[in-house]
Amino acid sequence: MIIVKLIGGLGNQMFQYALGRKLSHTKKYPFKLDISWYKNKEFGPDITREYSLGHFNVIENFATDQEIAKFAYKKEFFYRLATKIKREVFGIGQIGFDRRVFATPDNSHLDGFWQSEKYFSDIRDILLREFTLKTGFSPAAEEIAKQEADADSVSLHIRRGDYVTDKRVVSTIGSCDMGYYRRAVDIIKKKIVQPVFFIYSDDIAWVRENLRLEAPAVYVSRPEFKDYEELTLMSRCKHNIVANSSFSWWGAWLNQNPQKTIIAPARWFKNSKANSKDIIPEAWIKI
Repeated sequence: MIIVKLIGGLGNQMFQYALGRKLSHTKKYPFKLDISWYKNKEFGPDITREYSLGHFNVIENFATDQEIAKFAYKKEFFYRLATKIKREVFGIGQIGFDRRVFATPDNSHLDGFWQSEKYFSDIRDILLREFTLKTGFSPAAEEIAKQEADADSVSLHIRRGDYVTDKRVVSTIGSCDMGYYRRAVDIIKKKIVQPVFFIYSDDIAWVRENLRLEAPAVYVSRPEFKDYEELTLMSRCKHNIVANSSFSWWGAWLNQNPQKTIIAPARWFKNSKANSKDIIPEAWIKI
């Protein structure tokens, strides 16, 4: 049995699921999800996160408390990766793909972020099927999807929230500046004759005030849209400009347009000691 601990928002959950799904597929182990992080409110009182994978067509088997307790605290390499990666995100050492995780034995508990397609790119077809909505779009989201299909659509995601309000996150990760978005938009305009930008953000009011595109734009994000709807809508765009965020990373990775252009920040973390070379797929444009 492989148990994968889920932590963080929807994008992080998708990375964690993808690794567990890969190991389950290749090793033929049973695969379960540990969602204790959400039950126990381990993220603290100031951060709101919910288990969200259930809105997709994923394999949804949950580990019991007894199963988690049995496997969670072993001392082999595989069980120490989470602490290692969490330290590295905040500036100690290097972050990167580590193929040793593919040797994970049966009856293991994995706790980490696994932010690289190198862990699961060979099961892309499986993930494209499973990261689809169970119930489809709401009527309002369906209208946005139609607009995206009818245009040379480009999703543009601006992540703010704790990236600009939490001092620790600001100093280690930080939000992409407007210079990044201007350069990305310029690249898109040179490649695409009539792009229409579909704007996604957790602070859409701020974006309306500060983003200058000089191009047709649709401001998508609104309170009634759920995170899983917005991520799926991003994936329906023909091209993507992502933030340094796992949320828009997945919106771009799930894009099935064979002629897509995807632009990502070359520097994923503000802290220069954190190496993000394995996070961004080689086919994406890094600026």
